[in-house]
Formats: sequence, structure tokens, C-alpha cells
Amino acid sequence: MQYCLVENGKIKQGPCALPKNFKSVSGFNLDPGNAKQYGWLPAVVTKEEFNQETHKQGKTIRKIEADLIKIIYPVEALTTSEQQQRVNTAAKQEIENLEKLQTLRRIAEAAPDDAGGDAAGRAWMKENRLAIKTERAKIVE
Repeated sequence: MQYCLVENGKIKQGPCALPKNFKSVSGFNLDPGNAKQYGWLPAVVTKEEFNQETHKQGKTIRKIEADLIKIIYPVEALTTSEQQQRVNTAAKQEIENLEKLQTLRRIAEAAPDDAGGDAAGRAWMKENRLAIKTERAKIVE
């Protein structure tokens, strides 16, 4: 069970397990029935699963009630701008990964035959550059 420490009507700590020692009480966590008199109330946490491509976690809502704390993690739809930003970030990361694959060895393999390259190396380089172009086309700024 998770608890929150409430002082002067505000949550000061938690949600977390009860501490082993609190103020002058040793073994504080062993007697949860005693927690309320020290300001520790049980916390009920509500957290929904969601698709991170289309939604995000909203601002946490904390409600202090007489005998417990309700903590709600709401889900909000991403705006079109936020969705595009995520697409941009993913595309830029993929471009970086693809460009890292273009090592000096790969570049040498893509050189003409008389310079030590071969058709397979040139084909790979062409495919990799096409993949980079495809990722760049996803970016809207």
C-alpha cells in the first residue's frame, strides 16, 4: 500500500511506502493503523494505459479526502503539433542511425570497381540514402 504525508492540508511526501522510522517512532511502517494520527493517509493511484503515439499523460491530479488521497494520472490526446513533433524526433533519430551506418568501409565499398568498390556496396549505399531521404520527407518544421 502507498501512503502520502499530509501537513497543513498539503501533500508533503508520497505516494510511497510508510517509512521505517518517523519522528520518534521506530517500526512506523509495521503499524499502518497508527499512520493517520501522524498525517499519513493511504493513497489510491489511478493510472490508465494509453497509446503514446496519440496520447500523453496529463497533469497529475491529487485530491485530499478525509481518509485517503486520490492520485489520478489523466490521459490527454496529443495535439497535431505534438504528434508531428514526435514524428520529427523519430525521423531525425532514424536518419542519424542510418548515417552512422555509412562508415568509411561502406563508402569504400560503394566506390567504382577500379577503386576497390563493388556493385553490392553501391547498391547498399543507394538503398541507405533512399531510406534517409524517406525519413527526411517525414519531417515538417
